[in-house]
Amino acid sequence: MPGPLSDAHVVTKLPAQDLDRARRFYHDKLGLEPVEEREGGLRFICAGTEFHLFSSSGAASGASTQMGFEVTDLEAVIEDLRRRGVTFEAVEVPGFETQGEMVVVANNYPSKGSGELGAFFYDSEGNLLALGPATDGDARGPRLASIRASAASAALLDVTHVGIDELKAVEGFLEGFTFRRAGAQMGVTPFGMSIIDMPAETTAYPEHDHSSEGPGNPPAHQLGQEEVYIALRGSADVQVDGHRYKLDADHIIRVGPTARRKILPGPDGVRLLAIGGFPGKVYDPAATL
Repeated sequence: MPGPLSDAHVVTKLPAQDLDRARRFYHDKLGLEPVEEREGGLRFICAGTEFHLFSSSGAASGASTQMGFEVTDLEAVIEDLRRRGVTFEAVEVPGFETQGEMVVVANNYPSKGSGELGAFFYDSEGNLLALGPATDGDARGPRLASIRASAASAALLDVTHVGIDELKAVEGFLEGFTFRRAGAQMGVTPFGMSIIDMPAETTAYPEHDHSSEGPGNPPAHQLGQEEVYIALRGSADVQVDGHRYKLDADHIIRVGPTARRKILPGPDGVRLLAIGGFPGKVYDPAATL
């Protein structure tokens, strides 16, 4: 039987020891203006929901989330708020994966999606606020590919499905290239796996091997690595010790640690899948491609 509050309008109320300071924070940092005010209080409305700031001699503990904003593009909102001066907290929650400022939650309320992302920051009064979109949600949330299977289905189906362009790219790689540590982001542990988008007919990708340290070669923890190259789209020539081998939809190539190789993309560029491991050794994810 429904109770007397089942149809009530719920309002979040946040304490502020300095209401003027709080007003400036919500205006300058979050871009929010109160729709109404009274002595000792400010009323805000966001997409039909509302919260109030009220003057209080007490202070929030900041030990748990007091209010959350559901957003559709978390990374874009984080970038925007950071430009406005918001500082995000590095939150470590036992049992949850983190990606930069974001916490990955592997489940959600069924109507909202199979998972959730979260990012956290404090307002000027010490109230802990959260941002978070649903993942794999319905029309009320973005249909982002899940990085993890939901906890409810994990026992039955151990699957990770993700769009390549949704994987985060490594910053500061070669100009014009896009390098994604696909294996690490998908939770692959038996071998390393990276996806590299290379522009057409460039010679910028360095010639290298995996047998010794030196110019163009990988760091010491990747020495001894054997690799397989697969063209997901486009084509390339793989030059190995003076010989050229075609890499396209019909050809793949394996190169051993001592092979000196250079990848030369074709006229349409190449999206290269590189898979690596250490012959005779257990793979160390810390040495991932």
